[in-house]
Amino acid sequence: MGAISAVGESCAALWSAIAEGRDGMRPIRRFATADQVSPIAALVPNWDAPEQVPKSGEPPLSHFVELALVAAREAWSQARLDGSGVPPQRIAI
Repeated sequence: MGAISAVGESCAALWSAIAEGRDGMRPIRRFATADQVSPIAALVPNWDAPEQVPKSGEPPLSHFVELALVAAREAWSQARLDGSGVPPQRIAI
């Protein structure tokens, strides 16, 4: 299993926050919030800084794909498929 959430980038971080009653809500820093209903959100830590927004001329990166890859890598690792000898055609998501 893999998880990325407002309380961290792993299943362990998520379960720990659930057990401690933490929610991960904090002020938005990635963009101006003057026109927004609320200046707070449940943001993934270290993924909301303005410097992470692609600069003009750079190809746009999908933020959601990046987050999905982090969770998928954790799931892959926890499934112990790295070097397991299982043929790739026998693995599905």
